[in-house]
Amino acid sequence: MEVQDVMNKRPIRVRKGDYILDIVKKFQDKRIRAAPVCDGDTLLGVVSEKDILDFMEVHEFGTKLWLPAPFDFIEAVLSAKEEVHEVELDFAKLKKATAEEIMGEYPKVVSPEDHVSKVADIMSEYTETLVPVLENDKLVGIVTRTDLIKTLL
Repeated sequence: MEVQDVMNKRPIRVRKGDYILDIVKKFQDKRIRAAPVCDGDTLLGVVSEKDILDFMEVHEFGTKLWLPAPFDFIEAVLSAKEEVHEVELDFAKLKKATAEEIMGEYPKVVSPEDHVSKVADIMSEYTETLVPVLENDKLVGIVTRTDLIKTLL
């Protein structure tokens, strides 16, 4: 079976200048985990949930039960305020970041005439969630893990 028999010919795309928060909303609305980043029909890369999570810093706030002495209490309040400020700075950074800034390396690609086993090999070896399909250096579709599983049914 060839890639063209299983590929999604109308993939949801992300533009290189799209902001992360808009991408997250698109992922939620369309129920997807990754999307090709394009400039017109030219593939630039792929952005995934993992790329977004890797870009964000995770802050853990200490939650210990304690009875503070007066100076300990003041120190705890100041420390918590500093941590909240760090989160605010990270959120500001997140709001300004674009797909082009966070996408991973240029992905492995296939052509419509390739056998679907090539897609399975790429997904297995590189743990990709989707594989772009290019024809004449233009994006013509994608194959996801779900698309591969459907071929088995």
